[in-house]
Parts: sequence; structure tokens; C-alpha cells
Amino acid sequence: MEIKQEDVMTIISAGIKAPSADNSQPWKFRPDRNSIHVSYDTERVGMFFDSALTATYMSLGAVCENMRLQAGKLGYQVDVELHNASHEARNPVFTLHLTSAGASPSPLADAIATRMTNRFLYRRDMPIEASALTGIELSIERDTGCRVHWTSDGESRKKVMKAVMLADLVRFTQPQIHHDFHEKLHFGRDAITSRDGLAAATLGLEKPLLPLLRLLKPWPVSNALNRLGLHYIMAWRGGWLPMWAAGAIGVIVAQPETSCFAMGRALQRVWLAATHAGLAFQPFGALPLHFLRLRELAGAGLTEHHRRRLTQADACWRGAVNAPADQHLVMIFRLGHVIRVPEQSRRREESLFLQ
Repeated sequence: MEIKQEDVMTIISAGIKAPSADNSQPWKFRPDRNSIHVSYDTERVGMFFDSALTATYMSLGAVCENMRLQAGKLGYQVDVELHNASHEARNPVFTLHLTSAGASPSPLADAIATRMTNRFLYRRDMPIEASALTGIELSIERDTGCRVHWTSDGESRKKVMKAVMLADLVRFTQPQIHHDFHEKLHFGRDAITSRDGLAAATLGLEKPLLPLLRLLKPWPVSNALNRLGLHYIMAWRGGWLPMWAAGAIGVIVAQPETSCFAMGRALQRVWLAATHAGLAFQPFGALPLHFLRLRELAGAGLTEHHRRRLTQADACWRGAVNAPADQHLVMIFRLGHVIRVPEQSRRREESLFLQ
């Protein structure tokens, strides 16, 4: 029995709502009767944080999870076929095979449309219930090879906060990361019309800081101000302060054989579970993506000073959650109750994603 075309497009639409590095949206979808082939868009990959397409494969894992959940909500059984990617255009990374046999829908599917990154400060006077944290832990399926740890005391929390701040100090002093970020950054009406990249309104910054962000676009300007300590201020505001205001800080770790695709699946389930629980969520992706560059590209583009900071950051997060040396960091994230709800990152027109 052939699947309804409108259901296929609903499932693809759910996939498009997945997160990606700097909202790059690097996906292509090709419906084929009862299957949907999903690949990456070769023209939308290759940022510094996308070392050997690691960030792209994490985002494809999130796409897959959204599509599986949406298909289940529509009553379809899903079989995911992973392919050996040859890094060529149009070659699918995975294929979803749909059958019309009834499926049990997951409540996480209802969170797909409202999932977002909330970078504003959270309420410190409202603790997060233990049952919500347990639900988030249990959202990760065992076959992903991933697990959530929570910072259990003030000392472990400080270690994770230090790790994030060290990663941001590397991020703000690496010229290619600076270039990629400002190329993806859009202000005002440009963000509305492009429906692409990072809208300044989603960054959670105070309005007086937005004009400053425009002025920092030329690397020589930012680099000169970094010598006066600007990168410390930005790392404090972008990482340390938001984590200090968090209701909970989580760390997702993976077994050594876990693929980036599986990491992306696990991260998305955690994110959707937090959204379903009514909690604000912010991932801190710089550190795991730095580590992926060290593993996949031997740290190309990072200075010796950057490497020393990342070595220190690695010791910090591992000490906070007692992670052994062979486990990998998937993501550090914070949870909390909202003070303000930001704009949701926009997506391009659906027709642009179809092959």
C-alpha cells in the first residue's frame, strides 16, 4: 500500500525542523513511493565547526529522529536504513521505509514544532522536578550508545561551566569560526526574508549589544579587542552567566564506537523531552565540536594555545561527571524555566529541500 503524499510531506516537514550548526539546514529529501531518502546538501556544509562533516551528520541524526517520531504519530511503522556515505551529492545518508501498519505514537512528536534554543537567562527561583530530569534521561534509546549525566553538586557544576568558558575562549579567538558565525548572522528584516542562518533576535542578547555585534564583524576589529580582553567578556556572557542561571546542567556522553549520526539522534530526543516537559533548553556545542576537530582532523586550524585550553576543558567536564577517557562528549546543555521566549529559528521554503 502506497503512503499518502500529504503524509510524506508532513514527515519531511518534521525533518526540516531539526537543529543544525548555525541553522545551516544542510539537508536534501527525495520521496520514493513508500520511502524517503535523506542526504546532505554539499553546498551548505564545510564550516570550521563541521570537521569532516561531523556537525552535518549530527544534524542528520536529529532529522531522522524527527521523521521517525512524526511518522509514528501518523500511524506508520518505520524502518531506518543507514548507508555507507561516499560524500557525494545525492547519495543518501539514510532512508526511511514506511509501512501502514499501526504504530504507537510518542508524546515527543508533539514537541517537534515548538523545540527551540532559548539563550535568555532562566529563572533561578524555580527548581526543576526530579521526575522531569528522569524523563529526559529515559528519552535516550539504548541503541544510540549515549547517556545523560547531571551535575550533582556545586563543584561539578563549576567544572562544567569552566569547560564551556574555555571552549568559548577558543571559539572567539579563531578567525575561521568568527568568519563563519558572522556570515550566518542576520539582523532585522534580512533574518525574516532569508529564513536561513542565525537571526540576531534568537541569540538572547540584550538589545544594546546588537549594534556592537555588527561592529565586530571585521576580524581585525575583534582580534584587536580580544587583546584587550573582549573574548573573556563574551565567553562570560555567552556561557558562564547563562549556566549560572540554569535550573540544571546536563552532559550527554557517548561510548567510543558511537557515530555522530547516533549522537544527533540522542541529542534530539533529550531536547524534545525537555521541550515536552515545558523546560527551556540551550546546547553548548563549541566544546564537543572542538573535540571532533581534534579527533577527525588532528586539530587543524587550532593553535597550540587553543589545544592547551581544550585539554584543560576536557579534564574539567570529565571530572564533573566521572567520564572515563574513552567516552566522548556529545553535548553540554542547560535547562530551566523561562523568563522570556525567543524567536524560533526560521526554515527555508520546503521546496528548496527536495531533490
